[in-house]
Amino acid sequence: VIELARHAGIFLLKYSTYLEVWRLGETEQETGMLDCNLFLSKEPVRLLQLHSKDGEQITCSTISEDGCWIAYTTQTTSRVFRLNGVAEGEDKLSLSKIKFAEKDFEIPLQMAFTKDGDGNTCLVVGSVEGSLQVFSVSQTTLYRCWSLLSDELHLSSPVHLLSVTGRMAVISDLSGNIVAIDLDREAVISKLPIFKEACLTAMAVSPDEKTCLLVYSNQKLVEVDIKTSKFTQFSNGFNQKLHRDWTSRRLPVTGISYMSADLILLHDDEYLIVVDKEKEIQEPETKLHITDPIFNPDESQDSSIISSSPCSSYKPDSSSNVNCLRMNKKFYHLLGVRHLKDNSIVCLEMKPSTIEEKLPPSLRVKKFGAQ
Repeated sequence: VIELARHAGIFLLKYSTYLEVWRLGETEQETGMLDCNLFLSKEPVRLLQLHSKDGEQITCSTISEDGCWIAYTTQTTSRVFRLNGVAEGEDKLSLSKIKFAEKDFEIPLQMAFTKDGDGNTCLVVGSVEGSLQVFSVSQTTLYRCWSLLSDELHLSSPVHLLSVTGRMAVISDLSGNIVAIDLDREAVISKLPIFKEACLTAMAVSPDEKTCLLVYSNQKLVEVDIKTSKFTQFSNGFNQKLHRDWTSRRLPVTGISYMSADLILLHDDEYLIVVDKEKEIQEPETKLHITDPIFNPDESQDSSIISSSPCSSYKPDSSSNVNCLRMNKKFYHLLGVRHLKDNSIVCLEMKPSTIEEKLPPSLRVKKFGAQ
């Protein structure tokens, strides 16, 4: 739903048949009241709206971290564009279409931009055939560098999730298989443990490219060492002391974003969750810090995009009695959380009123009894 170009301060929103590129708002404040948003000195600006050809459904999309490249896929085609005017800070962007050097391009289910060892932009693609393809991106053309077929990846179904950090990629299929690929060596370096009891809902590679965090639909969270394929010490300790507030959550985690190798942001539809691996994993019976400051749903404009610094609402105590897990229920329908830079994060939420406006009147108005 949301992809962030951290280095450019812009983000990509995916709708069913079109994409929007926005520039983040700005604030001159560095601190504020606990659980309050900082006043914006500059509002977010929509830079671009891109519709799919013939109104086709968009299956996946991505934007590069420098904000210069954008890609999206429908069920029949894939398109890659260069965004012109990002580096200059312009409020209106133009597009340059990038051609595919080859026509036998497998339809992607997941895509991600990254940089190669020389600093050139690459596009990593996970396809419906369960294969991985890596393309180099030039100013005019997309060239295939190399690929790994599903048999080489030990995948048995279409690609489900893809996470790329630096030169490390982790890819999963719909059957629960998960493998790690070294993009420099162009080879699978490990096959991560398979968990059959629940579906994988989110995964992410750590900034140091050493571990991968996996979260499942039954609230199981595991951290795996990519080279050894073994659970880390933190993972074993966390699952031995699963907190009741963590396991009692109704909805699965749908997104993971690292602020550092030890500070991780997770989210489901209701909660923004902070996992601090440097803090103690306490017993399940201990009281967990949960923030639930929602009082007036119409207090803000629409609060669809919130860009703020967690240092104003998240100041972990250095004492040893602070749990590694903290939960914030400030949001209604949390669609995405991304780390921007330093201590800043971007959250995308959808207000209930926005959903209600799209419902038919018979569903929007509650009526009791027969008439």
